[in-house]
Amino acid sequence: MSGDFESRVHTLATVSSVAPGHLRLEGVRSSASLYFEPEVVCVSVEEIEPGENSLWGPVLRRLRFVRRAAAGEIALRVVPE
Repeated sequence: MSGDFESRVHTLATVSSVAPGHLRLEGVRSSASLYFEPEVVCVSVEEIEPGENSLWGPVLRRLRFVRRAAAGEIALRVVPE
């Protein structure tokens, strides 16, 4: 068993990597920057299809933030732009 600690964020926005520890989320009406500590947290982005009757729309993005420890803190800073 790995003992990883994980947190997830779901968004309809398009997600792009700006720099290590900096993601940009582009929505239809707004955007934001999301900051995290890349030396502490690994991030992955997956596109998922919520289903035909979903209120979310055709594509939802799941951001998975994983800290390599059984316990700890995952700090995310979101800055609206």
